[in-house]
Amino acid sequence: VRVGTDRQAGAGAHDDGAHDTHDLHGRAANAARSDAGTAGFDAMSEAAALPPPPVGGARYHVWLFAPVEARDALAALLTIERELDDSARPSLDHGVAHARLEWWGEEVARLVAGTPRHPATRALARAADAAGIAAGDRPALAPLVESARWRLAQVAFENRGELQLSFASWSRSLFAAACQLAMPAESRSAQLQASVDAFAHEAGDAIREIESLLHAARLARLGQLPLPLDELAAAGCGHELLATAPWPQPLAALLRSRYVACSTSLSAAAEALPATQRDAVRTGLIWAAAAAEQARAAVAALPNEYAAPRF
Repeated sequence: VRVGTDRQAGAGAHDDGAHDTHDLHGRAANAARSDAGTAGFDAMSEAAALPPPPVGGARYHVWLFAPVEARDALAALLTIERELDDSARPSLDHGVAHARLEWWGEEVARLVAGTPRHPATRALARAADAAGIAAGDRPALAPLVESARWRLAQVAFENRGELQLSFASWSRSLFAAACQLAMPAESRSAQLQASVDAFAHEAGDAIREIESLLHAARLARLGQLPLPLDELAAAGCGHELLATAPWPQPLAALLRSRYVACSTSLSAAAEALPATQRDAVRTGLIWAAAAAEQARAAVAALPNEYAAPRF
């Protein structure tokens, strides 16, 4: 793994506007960095409803078509994801970014211990309790925080194995939790959970990679390469070429091959689910279908970059 400088010249390309509609949670996270802010969380967690994801992106449609009883839990989970993404954004002061991620690392530990403070983690804990999911059976969110730290450090991965671990940190935490929380309570069983875990791991890795590839140029400008250095070298492409589309033919071919591989993984993960279990995993399947559709659109747009929604 290679670590870049704290801020690169292209850092301003990040779209901060996607976070403007979530100022409630930004204020909450700011308050959390001071002892005086803890009491404010107590009132906010009960008084303020968590908003759904921004309209237009895959996450909004996942939330919209989820079982009604699971929407609050998904809104809480996706709010945590946005908070972490916001904490690692390049335009944020580096010291503040580290402080926020340190706080979130402590917060997910408090979530496991049953003493969360943030409105989103409290809502998530209530939803898991209501669904009868024991604390020891819930997907850990600590890898999600670690993934945000990698982005803040502008990590470039040397090979596919290292890069895959970064995708897994998302699929085995956020995506697995989304699939689990959206399962109907009456359908829960050890057998179903095992199927959901297998699906979440394979499909989640592919979804996360597709989402990274969709924003390849922007991420490359931030020093967050969605392709490993050895594959770029084998294609005869310097990593700087990824930062600007249209891409040269060898790089476009590499991107196309990854989109196809991810789409194949999504199909395999869906087909591996027994027909009797698919309705229980509807939320994960909708997310996979949205990612597969975006992958098809991205392949059709090559060598140009497909204009995908931020979330």
